[in-house]
Amino acid sequence: FLSSWFHDLPSSDFYLAGITGTNGKTTTAHLLHQIWQLDHVDAGLIGTVGVAIGEDHYPATRTTPESDVLQNILSVMQERHMRAVAMEVSSHALALHRVDGTHFRAVGFTNLSQDHLDFHKTMENYYQAKRELFKAEFADHAFINVDDAYGARLNDEVSIPTSTLSRTSKKAHWHYESITPQSHGYAVNIRGEGGVLIEGATHLNGEHNLDNLLLAVAIANHSGVDPLVIGNGLSRLTGAPGRLESIECGQNFTVLVD
Repeated sequence: FLSSWFHDLPSSDFYLAGITGTNGKTTTAHLLHQIWQLDHVDAGLIGTVGVAIGEDHYPATRTTPESDVLQNILSVMQERHMRAVAMEVSSHALALHRVDGTHFRAVGFTNLSQDHLDFHKTMENYYQAKRELFKAEFADHAFINVDDAYGARLNDEVSIPTSTLSRTSKKAHWHYESITPQSHGYAVNIRGEGGVLIEGATHLNGEHNLDNLLLAVAIANHSGVDPLVIGNGLSRLTGAPGRLESIECGQNFTVLVD
């Protein structure tokens, strides 16, 4: 709170989206950041692979920086007139209060599976750490993947406005009307709140990336990106470096770095 106060509450000056979950944080944040860039929005990124402020990139030592470093980064983004920032929020950061004093316009939940129990000791502790982000003191709106059992539970427990997401159920606010496998990726029709329909094709590999894409698209739409811009840009989106990353050097076989 002191770090945030010292830097004059920088997170309140732009659309800050926080992504949490065991898997998918990095890819979802990267996809969201790319969508903003395709819409010519000055955007920032904070996460495992590094920090991006506009066109400048810096290395990262933690998924979510320590509180004083985080608020300093957000302050620089404020000074550089970023309009939107995608940020990975780890369970360690929440348990250790690194993001206290930070406010998010939207927060997203990907999934929860066994990890970090050396720190959290139990899955319940791990879940409760993630759950902290979905409170009014942190966020205005939640986007939750309810295909995940912990996501379904979280959706029942949060009190802030919530949008549900599902790859398999058309009852969710955001879901796939159709998914058609192609030689490189999928052709997709995404249905969103208010009857929004986003059509396009993605070159991302793996069904788990369809979950990541759906979350990024939903938050991008919430932030004000036109659905037509999103649909036209789907084929231009790439995953995060080192996350099922396709390497093309003219070879006649597939190379993936994960």
